[in-house]
Amino acid sequence: MRARIVRSVVGLLLAALAFSGAGFSVPAYAAPTDPQIAIASSSAGEGEEVDLQLTGWSPGVLVSVAVCGSGSGSSSCAMMAAAQAVPNADGDVDVVVVVAIPPDPCPCEIRALSVDGGAESVAFDVEGAEIADAESEAQPAPPQTAVLEGTVRLAGDASWREQFALGGSRVVTIAVTNTSQVATEQGELDVVLGRNTRSGDVALSVDIPSLPPGGSFEVSGQIMIPAGFTGKFVVYVVGPGSLDSIASTTLQSWAVLGAAAVAMLLAFGWAFAGLRHPSQRSRAVRFVERSSLGLVVVGVVLLYVTLH
Repeated sequence: MRARIVRSVVGLLLAALAFSGAGFSVPAYAAPTDPQIAIASSSAGEGEEVDLQLTGWSPGVLVSVAVCGSGSGSSSCAMMAAAQAVPNADGDVDVVVVVAIPPDPCPCEIRALSVDGGAESVAFDVEGAEIADAESEAQPAPPQTAVLEGTVRLAGDASWREQFALGGSRVVTIAVTNTSQVATEQGELDVVLGRNTRSGDVALSVDIPSLPPGGSFEVSGQIMIPAGFTGKFVVYVVGPGSLDSIASTTLQSWAVLGAAAVAMLLAFGWAFAGLRHPSQRSRAVRFVERSSLGLVVVGVVLLYVTLH
């Protein structure tokens, strides 16, 4: 009794392995190139036996045979009633299948699968089985989604204000194209300035018309760089009703002069604190005054160049 249960469990496991497509190779034989199924009767009722003859299969490789419904995969087959057989040296074997109503409705078939990848099926009518309604099985096509793709370009150089982290501006040009088969909706394109394409603040919003399939749109505008902005940032474009980036580019702004001024003042302070003699401190103070005046002159020159 125990041996019979073990053989049944092993048979079901091997059948499930074959029908799941997770096959393995048998070293002695190659996978079958033209497996065939010959069936004695093309229809039968539940519980009746059907004789089949398998030819052209891999010798010595387990083949599982089951009645299956209209679906794909082992979930559409009556696996509990599946039969297993091992072809002889010529690749032939006779199989008897007990007809069971499969989980999926008909049109049905008898499928044979071997664990080395061989597969064949033949149409079979299960008497009394449910037949799928062609209209109910037809799945409506999923609604198509409009897709925008594009580029974003920046123009302009860092101003003296950005050198001191006081803010600035850039000219941004956005070009988008509708690459889908449906028209896009009218809406807004948002230009976002952030550390990555999932964060940041909207720097510019522009109206975009509805675009037909293949239609394009280009627009330019100015984005303001806020005070305190320094380092490497991402400028990206978000389309109407979406959180995904359509296009992106990087923007770098480094407060070089501001950092240099702070470093210079810190160095002067450290050096001044180390001076002991009053005359040395007096000379250091005069040096600091002249250096500060130099920074002011540089700032004025940069301001003049920027404004003219």
